[in-house]
Amino acid sequence: MNISKKHPVNRLLLLFTLEGMLITMVNNLVGNNNNIFATRLGASDIQLSLLTTIPQLVGLAVLIPGGILTDRMKNKRSMVMISLGILTLFYAVIGFVPMLPTDRFAFFLVLFAVSVGPMTIYNVSWQAYFSDMVKEKEQNHIMTYRTALTFVIGIIIPLVSGTLLAAADTTGGKLRLHQIYFWIGAALLLIQSIVLNQR
Repeated sequence: MNISKKHPVNRLLLLFTLEGMLITMVNNLVGNNNNIFATRLGASDIQLSLLTTIPQLVGLAVLIPGGILTDRMKNKRSMVMISLGILTLFYAVIGFVPMLPTDRFAFFLVLFAVSVGPMTIYNVSWQAYFSDMVKEKEQNHIMTYRTALTFVIGIIIPLVSGTLLAAADTTGGKLRLHQIYFWIGAALLLIQSIVLNQR
């Protein structure tokens, strides 16, 4: 992938808009279907509440240390890339959870909760990286385009993923779709890393 460098503002507009679309696709494929996925793994009502609570506690725990570590790094992109790499690994592994013979929800809960750590660090480090890369007078212009297209993606992906899940006839078929969503999410994170690695 070669993003033209002839027009720096246009290049950054393309880079951050594409990157924003990719992370929005990932968040919608993974985040929107977690409770349904957990239910199909056999989670009880209290376990579903843990799926909401524990990841937030993990995110809270890494927020301040992640921010401090990011501030100390000269190249903020390094932290963005590291967090995306770790997150890619977690999502790829979570896709195999339905294949486990027992304790599938427990493994899913632990893996997903821990994955919130790199996602939180990504969010913190991305903001710092964006500020370093884009001049202040251009930030609003680029963020406007980025946000507009991420809204579009945020509408399309839930409709498509939900329709596919509804079309699956069996629980096994639905679980396979959930697996595919996590694996697609991991692949999209890899593509996002390539996009952000453009100079």
